[in-house]
Order: sequence, then C-alpha cells, then structure tokens
Amino acid sequence: MNERKVHAVSNWQALMLVLLRVAIGWHFLREGMIKLSKPNWSCAEYLQVSTGPLSPAFKALATGGGEALLTVEDIKDLPGLATSLANMDDPLAVRFQEKMHDDTLLMADMVASGSPPHAKLPAKLTADLNSLLKGEVPYTEKTAKLFAKIDLPKALKRQALGNPQGQKRVEVNRRILSAVYPKHLPALKTNKLLPLANFTTKWGLTLVGLGLMLGACTRLAALGGMGFLVLFYLALPPWPETMQGIDTMTQLAHPLWTALRQPGREGNYLFIDKNFVEFLALGVIGAFNTGRMMGLDSVLGPLARRLCPCGKRPKSDGDEPTPAA
Repeated sequence: MNERKVHAVSNWQALMLVLLRVAIGWHFLREGMIKLSKPNWSCAEYLQVSTGPLSPAFKALATGGGEALLTVEDIKDLPGLATSLANMDDPLAVRFQEKMHDDTLLMADMVASGSPPHAKLPAKLTADLNSLLKGEVPYTEKTAKLFAKIDLPKALKRQALGNPQGQKRVEVNRRILSAVYPKHLPALKTNKLLPLANFTTKWGLTLVGLGLMLGACTRLAALGGMGFLVLFYLALPPWPETMQGIDTMTQLAHPLWTALRQPGREGNYLFIDKNFVEFLALGVIGAFNTGRMMGLDSVLGPLARRLCPCGKRPKSDGDEPTPAA
C-alpha cells in the first residue's frame, strides 16, 4: 500500500503560520494601496538607482531607451534655437530666460543679431535647458494662456498639472520643451514598457496582499509575492561589490538613494536583507498552504475539486479495500 506521510501541525503552529501570512499580506497590500492612491507614481526613480546585475535592464526600462535630459547632439538647429530663446517678444521665451545664465543669454543674443555661435554656446545652452527640465513645470493653470498657440496633447497637460516629481517631471518638461520648439529639439521617445511596469507593480502588490490576507489562492499569491521580492532584491542587492564607492556619488545624483541606504534607517545588510527574509517566509507560507488552515482556500479548494474532477488523484491498486477472508 502506498502511504503518504502527513506531518501534523498543532493549533499553535497553525496560528503562527496564519499570522505570518496575514502580516506579510498587509505589508504587500499597504504598499500597493499607497501606490494606487498616487496617480503620478512611477517606479522609474527606484529603477534608476538600481545597482544589481539587472541594473542595465532596469535603467533602460526607466528611460524607455531614451534619456530625457538633453545632450549637445540633441540640438538640431543651434542658431535657430538660440534665436528663439533670445526673442523678447515671446512670453514663453521670456519665461525660460528667467532660469538661464546671463552669459548663455548674451551668446544667444549675439546669434540672434547675426553673429556666428560661440564655441561654448552648445554646452552652456544644453546645461541651462537641462536645468529647466529639472525645475518647475512651466505649464500651470496660471500659465496655460501662454501655451494657447502650442499644440500640447491633453494627456501631457494633465500630467503637467498633476505636479510630477523626479524623473517624471523631467520627462514632462522635456515633452513640453520639444512641443514648444519642435524644429530645434527632438521629441522624447515614448516609453511603452514603463506604464506597464507601473501598472503591474501597483496592482500586483495589491492583489498579492489581498490573497495573502484573505487566504485566497494562497500558493499563487505567495508565488507572486516571491517574484516581486526577487526583483526588489536584484534591484538593490546588499552585496559588497554593489555598495562600495557609490553612496556619496549616488546620493548627490538621486535623493531617493538617501532614503534607501541611509545608515541606521533599516539596518546594515550584507547578503541578507528584508526582501530575502520575506521571500523565505512566503516560501514557508506556500509550502504549508496556510489558506486551508484559516482562509478562503478552505472553501475554494473543495469547491474547485468538485468543479474540476480532472484534478482528483486516481486510485491505485493499493487503495482498494482488502476483502475479508
């Protein structure tokens, strides 16, 4: 007779496993709900400070293959752009001039007067434009009239009025600037993968959290949560080679890094961090199938077996009752 070993779990052990499942579920649910409550939330900033083995892929996902900040090579018509920015009769140009350096404006005025561009103008103009991209969004309810003649997409206007932050703000400003000067600045490539990543992260965390808290499809929820944790771990792994020599530089470039790696904030990890520990905990939850101990799986499991008889284990010869002698 084929016998299956059954390891009994005491009521106390079952209670602790269920509490562990609910606690991790609340963590996932809370993270997902917070992100859903912020319309302009994006995982781009988190991806851009990644340092793990998948860092190139994560950073490419954040930028969509196109960098929002400008380079000297991006300026297609330097004399034309300089002349447009030096135009005192253009309210938008005047607004941009307020954020530019005096020497850059002087060089632009010289170009507008017919002089050849100064050798330093491309670099200085690019630096000033990038400062504009990182600064406040020029399109607001008060300045909407200035853009009356500019064909800005409605979606871009909504994003601008939503007070975007970080990398999202840079991208919005770049799209606005490219719309104002389409002949001089190339349009930013549309990132089609980042919105999908944002949607998957927000709703994935929420659904995993609900599944774990309710004990519904517990093993599937645990597997999904483990998948998220693997990605989170590989984005910022606590490995010596990914943590040495980058703290100061990265903190200056990305304020988010300070929150992620601030000494004393979450401990001093080495190889093992909270994502790794939570990954193992979800493995335990899935292995014991705690949803059947206390959760909706105790109802959904038998119902699924009734509706899908193909999942029933066929009887073997050893399962047949032995006739009496």
